[in-house]
Amino acid sequence: MKKHKRSTFSGKLGFVLSAAGASVGLGNIWRFPYLAAKYGGGIFLLVYIILALTFGYTLIMAETSLGRMTRKSPVGAFESFGNSHFISIGGWINAIIPILIVPYYSVIGGWVIKYLIEYFAGHSKTLAGDAYFTTFISNGWSTEICFIIFTLFTLGIIYAGVRNGIERVSKFMMPIAAIATCLLVSKVVGVDKIEEEIKKDGQAFRRKKIFCFMIKYLCPLFAAIILISSVANAFGIITM
Repeated sequence: MKKHKRSTFSGKLGFVLSAAGASVGLGNIWRFPYLAAKYGGGIFLLVYIILALTFGYTLIMAETSLGRMTRKSPVGAFESFGNSHFISIGGWINAIIPILIVPYYSVIGGWVIKYLIEYFAGHSKTLAGDAYFTTFISNGWSTEICFIIFTLFTLGIIYAGVRNGIERVSKFMMPIAAIATCLLVSKVVGVDKIEEEIKKDGQAFRRKKIFCFMIKYLCPLFAAIILISSVANAFGIITM
């Protein structure tokens, strides 16, 4: 009987970008700044970093090690430690949670597709209106079609496999997302608006020149280097 060979990542870069793509979402742009401002700003950020470096790092290392050691699905990986049904529950939890998350993210992904299409169609001013989103989500057909498009796009990536699907798409989309975030901060929001928010409570905007240099030039440069490296790696020009 011929043994089926499981698809794997081609290198470290693909794995790192794929892991980042699975961890970094729209909540990091929409919700995180709001929560940071609501619950103490710097203190909230400090606690967040501490938890990320302790619980977050420990869990992701344990999950990665478990997958590399067993080379099985979450359920199979947990079952490999024994015949106890209690142990296998952990695997089922890891398998069920993404299934519950996918419909939620697919709806939001549909919204993003709709806004992206309308933006490139030249309706950016209409999108900025408060009534547009309410009108859009009230239209069942429009939201369902966008939901289906995003779902099919996701299924296509998964069907292509780890290397040809998830890794290849992550190598392109993650650097693009990083560049888009830099442009969002520097061009759309603007450094002046950020400075206004910082100085609202009478605080000084220290190291403003360094911040401007990093967000306008350094961050996009690094993101562009990663993007070029990803493209070169995808076409076999370099190996990473």
